[in-house]
Amino acid sequence: MKPSSYPFPLGRYTLLKQWKSDDWGIEFLARQEGLAGCSKLAFLKTLAKPVAIDPTFVELFLNEARIAARLSHPNIVQIYELNEVNGEYFIAMEYVHGHHLGTVLQAMQSKSLSFLPVLAAQLCIQILLGLRYAHMLEDEQGRPLNLVHKNLCPSNVLLGFNGAVKICNFGIPRTTPPEAKGGRALYVAPEQYVDGRIDARVDVYATGVLLAELLLGKIPRHCNNAQQLTTAISQLPSVSSTLADIVACALFLNRDERFESAREMALALEYYIEAADASQVTVELANFLQKLFGNNTSNPWLFYEMSLLEADEHLSQTPSEPNIPDESPLLPPLQQSKGKTRLPKYLAACLQCSPPPYLKWALASLLLVSTLCAIAWWLFHI
Repeated sequence: MKPSSYPFPLGRYTLLKQWKSDDWGIEFLARQEGLAGCSKLAFLKTLAKPVAIDPTFVELFLNEARIAARLSHPNIVQIYELNEVNGEYFIAMEYVHGHHLGTVLQAMQSKSLSFLPVLAAQLCIQILLGLRYAHMLEDEQGRPLNLVHKNLCPSNVLLGFNGAVKICNFGIPRTTPPEAKGGRALYVAPEQYVDGRIDARVDVYATGVLLAELLLGKIPRHCNNAQQLTTAISQLPSVSSTLADIVACALFLNRDERFESAREMALALEYYIEAADASQVTVELANFLQKLFGNNTSNPWLFYEMSLLEADEHLSQTPSEPNIPDESPLLPPLQQSKGKTRLPKYLAACLQCSPPPYLKWALASLLLVSTLCAIAWWLFHI
């Protein structure tokens, strides 16, 4: 599904813009319509056209919805529903007002910024809490579901401008080819390439890579395996030996030498934060994102509207017409008409009308009387 224009109706949702896309599908920012004008933002995920006609991929897509629908945790994106319109399936999910971690890392690189080690550790703790919940989930009969994410990476972690950290895309098979080197391929645990027998420790491994990338700012080009990544972390002067050891323990090639569970790694990071005498940093994460992306992060509707206007403003701006910010917030906003800016009627009238002649004489007389009174007061007190 690829709408020709927006807004585009889809069942009880209205697609507002395309958010992101990959080989699997397309995510849209949408508005969920309700009774009496009630509405809220949501994400809608649909299958990409090449895979939408393949029954195998359709079943995997439906499997993702079935898995994710069972999950209810503050650190996991909530699934609202799986639905179908005109033969096309879509998943409606919670809208997180923020950015994918991959987008955040790119913005940081462009501004030469990096995560503080304590902030990176706390962010990973939130991810591990969500993973721990999924790993321990049971069915109605109390049998473990043995859920594993298998595809944890920056593009599958959402950071909210309010400080929220949420995992998304549970149940999607990894499409990274085994022969790939560096980048996203580093997030794949070695056992996924060898025998395919996986458990929760593959997510622990991926979290270790994620923590390393947060500390480094980006994965260096020369890092093609976990050992090189561990070495790069140990050489960072801002990273303590305790935190470097945690990264190394998560990245052992032998899964039996790694942390046994997401909870064990989270406890190690909490111990590091406590030893560093640092408190919870949810507020600090929110402040960090606000500084990184500007002050338009508090209102999700305003954020959406501004994202739509960015392209038009960029095209309409010329060197002779700079975009000067409005320094009079108390004035009403300018109205647009046929590409031209016009002022509100009463304000235009005030600017265009010249003062009447009698007003000039009245002001002059008032000035003269004030001057005479000042001279009289001065003479009286000599």
